Amino acid sequence: MTVNRRVAITAILLVLGAVGGEAAVLLGTPMPWMLGSLTLCAVIAMVLRPKPLEGYSFPKNFRVGFVALIGVMIGAQVTPALFQQAGQLVWTLTALAVFLILVLCRQLRDVSTRRGL
Repeated sequence: MTVNRRVAITAILLVLGAVGGEAAVLLGTPMPWMLGSLTLCAVIAMVLRPKPLEGYSFPKNFRVGFVALIGVMIGAQVTPALFQQAGQLVWTLTALAVFLILVLCRQLRDVSTRRGL
C-alpha cells in the first residue's frame, strides 16, 4: 500500500469517525465521540470488506495518541457519584471483571504460543 493511499484512508476514517461522533451527540448517546465513531467506522469496515481496506493498518503513532485520548475520556467519567452507584452495578462490574480475566488469559496464551512455551 502506498503512503498516499494510507494517508487518504486514514483521513477518510478520521472524518467518518467525526461524523459518527456528531451523529451520536445528536442522538444523545453516552460517550458519543467514542461510541459514535467506533460504530460508524465498524459498520463501514464490515460493508466495504475486504477490498478497500485490504493491507491497511491505522498508523501506530496516531493509534498510541488515540488510545491515550480514549483513556482520558473514560477516566473523566469516573467520579465519586460512580462509586456511589457501585452497588447498583454489581452485574456490570462482575461481567467486566470476567471479561478482563478472559482477555488477560488470551493475551498470555498468545504470547506463550509465539514464544513456543
